[in-house]
Amino acid sequence: MVLLTMIARVADGLPLAASMQDDEQSGRDLQHYQSQAKQLCRKLNAQSPNRCTLEAGVMSFHYIIEHGVCYLALCEAVFPKKLVFAYLEELQNEFNELHGKKVPIVSRPYSFIEFDMYIQKTKKHYVDSRTRRNLGSINTELQGVQRIMVANIEEVLQRGEALSGKEILQRGEALFGKEVLQRGEASSGKEVLQRGEASSGKEVLQRGEASHPRDETQNADVPQNQKVSNFS
Repeated sequence: MVLLTMIARVADGLPLAASMQDDEQSGRDLQHYQSQAKQLCRKLNAQSPNRCTLEAGVMSFHYIIEHGVCYLALCEAVFPKKLVFAYLEELQNEFNELHGKKVPIVSRPYSFIEFDMYIQKTKKHYVDSRTRRNLGSINTELQGVQRIMVANIEEVLQRGEALSGKEILQRGEALFGKEVLQRGEASSGKEVLQRGEASSGKEVLQRGEASHPRDETQNADVPQNQKVSNFS
């Protein structure tokens, strides 16, 4: 199931909206994962892979980047990848339609806190057993989710560098203990990164040269007067 969802601006990591499962409902202490999600959002930039999975033990973070906004979800590692990326795509479509034009100009963390209602509704739909049985009907554009880049969250956060995919084409070496395997089917390096194609179906992401300074407001919790599924 989806335990945590965060939406953040890629340019500076500013959190825009978020929703987290109550600890009592999930049976887990999610504060550590919440902290990792915030750190990860601050490491993204324009060179980061636009689709990625980051393994975190029995959990996995999955994110997509569209129109300068990151949509991130924490799920149990066994949760179907096709399902979670379909969930993120649906959030992206709705959020961009409602708030896309406002994203570049907001300065307050969680400026779109009310989007939590849509997150909750959409999450229930994708957790529904009937939806899970109908995986085959999900958008054919998501058929390539098994080829999305994969990395380890601890490795990413400990390196202290921004996430970037460009060096995958430049360095044919093992990263995070996984082989960098490229099919080279696309005509340019940019296309290879975007499509995430690899001969073994397993890829990894590469970090950029340096992290970017982030505004202290990015670490702010959800305002106390706003109740958003215990996300603080």
